[in-house]
Amino acid sequence: MDVKDVMRRYGLYPEHPRALDYDREHPGGIGKNPGDAGYTGWTYNVAYAKAMMQAVASL
Repeated sequence: MDVKDVMRRYGLYPEHPRALDYDREHPGGIGKNPGDAGYTGWTYNVAYAKAMMQAVASL
């Protein structure tokens, strides 16, 4: 099964994204628990994971 097939079939959901400074500086950017990420953290983690999967697929 190709990496692209896996992405289409299962999607990508990071379980514990990190909170970034941008999320901390803007009200409502972080969840209720310490370390919860806001939208910037989620976006960063999904993009990073996709980039790593593309790098592996290109080998």
